[in-house]
This record gives sequence, structure tokens and C-alpha cells, in this order.
Amino acid sequence: MPTCGSRYFAHLSPEDIVGKTDFDLFPHEEAAAFRANDLTVLKTGSASQFEEVAAHDDGLHTSVVYKFPLFDGSGNVYATGGIGADITERKRIEDTLRKSEARFRYLADYVPTIIWINDALGRCTYVNKRWTEFTGTVFEEQLGFGWLASIHPDDREAIKKLAGVAIQNRAPFQFDYRLRRHDGQYRSVIDTGSPRSGPQGNSSAISAR
Repeated sequence: MPTCGSRYFAHLSPEDIVGKTDFDLFPHEEAAAFRANDLTVLKTGSASQFEEVAAHDDGLHTSVVYKFPLFDGSGNVYATGGIGADITERKRIEDTLRKSEARFRYLADYVPTIIWINDALGRCTYVNKRWTEFTGTVFEEQLGFGWLASIHPDDREAIKKLAGVAIQNRAPFQFDYRLRRHDGQYRSVIDTGSPRSGPQGNSSAISAR
């Protein structure tokens, strides 16, 4: 029951691959991982999706591979088929973004300024350590609710409208309002920030006080 793995080489022809097993084409560790995925499909008789890593001529490549069973006339599984898509560049970008996000969070937590990020609907997606110290609320309490809940009730509606206009126009903003401290008292703050666009073009507001 031979298989042909999930890596393709420009210098290999079909004749170089057909009839070979993964162990004929790949280093043992890679071949064992590919074969384990094949066996999962063979044993379950159902299709599955895997993320497979292989060493190409230009370095490691990651692929999303959809593997499925092939049945004979009697309904028995006799082989596996597969369709793969190279996602190496996507993984590289994701890794870069994760590292960038980690650096941002580290820096944001050690500045003496309150920093928060809301999505286009005003829902909180990030608060820094200084926010927690000032308001007494942690990120999990703010997640999805936005910063409006900590603003003085008399200021909320006006600030909500101003923030909406700033996001819509994608323009830097500066507001002043009263923000509730951890002791329940309100302090006046100056809020400056700028909208930013997400992967789908949606805007969010990042702000520092």
C-alpha cells in the first residue's frame, strides 16, 4: 500500500515518485510522521486534515494536507489520497505577528500610561498593566465590554459618539472625560489615540492616557 508523501520537488518527475514510499523519499522522522497520518485515515476510513512539515531544498516548509481514503469495489480501503497546500509564508507572517505582539505587550505593560485597544464595535481586546492598576479591573473583566463601563455615566454617550466618528474617519483623536479609579473615585483624563485597520479592513481604536 505505497504512498507518495506531501512534498513536491521541481527536479523530481512522477516516475521518480510513483511506487515509492515516504521512507524512500523523505528523512525517517518526516516519513514516520506522514505515514502515521496515512494510517489514521486508513484505520478510521474517513478523511482528516493534517499540518505537515518537510525539509525542502530551500528550508522547512509547512503544508496543510487533506488526506482521504480510497475504496475498492468491495468497499474496503486500499489506499490514501491527499491534497496539500503550502502555508509556509502564512506561518512565517503569523510568527512575525506573534513576536511583534509579544514585544508590544511587554513594552505596553512597563510604561506609566494607560493603554487599551477596542475593536470597531467598541469591544475591548486589550488593556495593559497600568489600566489594571488604575481601574482595578483585569483584562478578563474588560474583554468584550470596552472601556465605556469605566467612564463616568454622564460622559459615556458623548465619548461613544466621538470615538465612533474618529474610527469612521480613521483620524487621530483626543478626548477628555472622567475615568473610574479602583477606589471608585473618578479622575479626569486626557485620552489620545488613533484608529488602526485590521486584516479585514475593520477599524479599531488604540488609545493611551
